[in-house]
Amino acid sequence: MGTLIRTKGWRLPRINESLEVRGYALNVEYFSEILNSLRQVGDFAAIVDDLLEVPKKSDTRDVTGIKRLCGGYLKLLFPNVHSASDIDKSDFENYCLKPTLEKRGIIRRQTQIRNTKFPR
Repeated sequence: MGTLIRTKGWRLPRINESLEVRGYALNVEYFSEILNSLRQVGDFAAIVDDLLEVPKKSDTRDVTGIKRLCGGYLKLLFPNVHSASDIDKSDFENYCLKPTLEKRGIIRRQTQIRNTKFPR
């Protein structure tokens, strides 16, 4: 956990008009409650299993990571989905699978860099 920093109020910078929020804003407390409630919903993993076609020789660690990330995207972007038939396959691929594969590729590249610099 981080440490609590206590500052005397007169040492804080003055708030001016340029710091005010204009347009849309997100209540972080409300958003975190939504995310927490989505963690309790377990059927997204089954939906991802139905939508993904995993090649036989796939790396298990990659498959697990991809399924979890896809499930997270699915929960956030399509919370009303209750079965694989509730989402268009192209929407799943564009908004869940493609970003997940990009993120997983970054993780793999970073792991390779780390392993070459710090071999076991």
